[in-house]
Order: sequence, then C-alpha cells, then structure tokens
Amino acid sequence: MGGKDLPSGNLHIDPDEDVDLIELLEKRLNIRFSEKDLASAFTLGDLYDPICRHLPPSGRGDKAQMVKSRLADASISSDGDVLNLDAGSYSAKKLRRRLEDRTGLSLPFLTKPSLWATLTALLPLVAWIVGPVCFDGLTAAVVAVASTGLGILLWRFALRIDPEVWDGPSSLAALIAKAVEANFGRLVASGASWSEREVWEVLAASAAEFTNVPPEEMRRDTSLM
Repeated sequence: MGGKDLPSGNLHIDPDEDVDLIELLEKRLNIRFSEKDLASAFTLGDLYDPICRHLPPSGRGDKAQMVKSRLADASISSDGDVLNLDAGSYSAKKLRRRLEDRTGLSLPFLTKPSLWATLTALLPLVAWIVGPVCFDGLTAAVVAVASTGLGILLWRFALRIDPEVWDGPSSLAALIAKAVEANFGRLVASGASWSEREVWEVLAASAAEFTNVPPEEMRRDTSLM
C-alpha cells in the first residue's frame, strides 16, 4: 500500500479541519464514513481501511479515459495538449457550473475566489486585531464591530460582482488528472477500476490540503492531530 516505507509523523490537523477533511474525502470518494469509522480514526491508516471497505468492487473502466470521454461530450477540445475553452459571455463560475452540468463531474478546482473577495473577507479579522491597538476600551469594540459589519457588506458585494476567477489547468492532461482526483468515487461507482495505491494517493493528496506535510511523506501511522 502507498506510503508504507515512508517516515511517520503528525499532520497537526485541528478538529475543525479534521471535519473538513472527512467531508472532502466523502465527496471525492463518494462514500460515507460511519460513526464507528470516525470514532477510531486517529491516523491516516484508520481512514484508509474503511475507505477501501466502502468503495464498490473494482470495475474495468479506465478513469482517465472516462473523464476524457465526458469532456469530449461537453465539447472540450485541445490543440495538442492546450485546452480550447469557449467561455463566450459566461463568467468563470457560470462556465464551471455549465461544464459540471454537461460532464456530470465535480470540477471545483477550475475557479477560485477573486482577490477582491478574498481581501474583503479578511477585513473583519484585521479590524479585530488592529482595533485594540489603535483604540482603547469601548471605542476599540465599536470600531471592530463597525468594521466587521462593513467588511461583511463589502464581501457580499464582491461576491455578487466578481465572485470567482478562472484557475483551471491549461493542459488537457492536467485537467483530466485533477478531474479524476476530484471524482474518484463517482467514476468507480460508474464502473472504473481502482487500486490500493490510487486510494492512498487520493487520501494523502486530500490530507495535504490541510497541512504542510507533503503527500510523499505520509504513511499509515501518520497521526491526524
């Protein structure tokens, strides 16, 4: 199985992120962990074993070819390996949703929050940090609360006028690889084959989104906390 010869360690994932990791794995692998699974989940191996139990039997389909076929059906072509996407008048978010509807795939990696939306989302945090430094007592609290309210209004406005920007891969091969990772369980449910190595790679890549530990340094006894 993946990672068996690599050093162990701790991922230092806090409880809130632990919940996010479980939700991400359930979405990518199209499974549901039971309360019993999660009650005894302290290491990556504790998550890996129930994942393999919950996945359907391995089929014969090739995941990459299945994704490529769906992309072709959605009129996504390439010039060599460079993607040709006709966005037309669609915004980044609407284009992503259109592609998801036409392919039946989850493609969240194609877009990301705009810089404007990200900065406005950070404004309340900055206000709560700077307020007590620049003001005293009640004034600091009033400034922080007012700035938080203003920040929320600006953030909602930013999401409305410029919610997401395109962040998708530029090559067809990269798009297929990321789509396979994001839709692993959905493809398996449609008859694709899977191996223990592939399951480990999805698990490690998902965990890496919540820690600074790279996937290649993870193994079964790597602690989540």
